Amino acid sequence: MFTVRVRDVMTAPAITVAQAAPLKEIVDLMLRHGVSALPVVDDTGSLVGMISEADLITKPAQGGSRRRGHTAGGIMNAPAETAHLDDTVCDLARQMVANHRKHLPVVDNSRRLVGDVSRRDVLRMFDRPDAELATDVSDALARDQNFVGHAISVTAKDGVVTIEGTVRRADDVAYVRRQAWMVPCVADVICHLTVVETASQSNTRHPAVGRAGPARREPTRARAQT
Repeated sequence: MFTVRVRDVMTAPAITVAQAAPLKEIVDLMLRHGVSALPVVDDTGSLVGMISEADLITKPAQGGSRRRGHTAGGIMNAPAETAHLDDTVCDLARQMVANHRKHLPVVDNSRRLVGDVSRRDVLRMFDRPDAELATDVSDALARDQNFVGHAISVTAKDGVVTIEGTVRRADDVAYVRRQAWMVPCVADVICHLTVVETASQSNTRHPAVGRAGPARREPTRARAQT
């Protein structure tokens, strides 16, 4: 989750509504597509605002002052708060919670609307079979040249990845953990790794770290950050 980007989870293309769209069309789009907010675009397709269910309920145009001809352009919030393609999902989640957002329009570096992202899109990240998750972590470690010759096995249950086996150095335990966290949808990482290093072995990847000493069992657990 640390490195998954908005581009990996967003819905594209976004369902949009024109500035001139009347109330009935806005409501129909929301109900038909099961969304609680819509990006509002101008005649060129550029993002100009955002309209939500709350806006439809609380704007003065509703209730006693509802009138025919009221449009998305008159109800929307502008300028729209946005997410960017390369934002991390962690940052996106914090932004949504802090600002009480269920949906955010996604823009590229030119602020061109390219998609929409919702809290549900983020939740879908974690809807993966455990076997698939374990395979992805195992493959990521197998591709890493730092672990050629290591005996490492990976299992997963309810999104929690458990890694067992041997590594050469004590600081390799933390490195294995970081590599596991790089795989999307990992909810937690547990490492049960035996550190085995002989006097003849050398490892230039971490020259500043001293020797790990005799072989020993080092169970470690990385809790998910909030």
